[in-house]
Amino acid sequence: MTDYRLVWFQHLHKAAGTYVIRRAMANGETFWPEHTNGNPRVDGQLVPLWEMSSDQLTSFIDECEKKGVTFVACEWGGPDFQTLANDERSDIVDVHETTNKAIYFKLQLRPLFGVD
Repeated sequence: MTDYRLVWFQHLHKAAGTYVIRRAMANGETFWPEHTNGNPRVDGQLVPLWEMSSDQLTSFIDECEKKGVTFVACEWGGPDFQTLANDERSDIVDVHETTNKAIYFKLQLRPLFGVD
């Protein structure tokens, strides 16, 4: 078990993301060095996390750990959630139907949700 953890904030554009990201900043989370509202960028370009293969996504998480990044937002597409679920370092926060519910899905509890 690692001491490192990465909060993966998955949400839809215009679905209260800025509020959650500001709260994460206020609570001392560390973001990718270049980002727009928590979404990582490299050389000014959005990193297409949702297009990454399992190996690429794992390498991205490895890079986050090396950089001390503890919070990543992803609002433009869905990444390989199985890879995130299998990585003990990642916790997923998924916000949808913002007026009705917010789900905090801690991957340490993934067996309770039928995710292996």
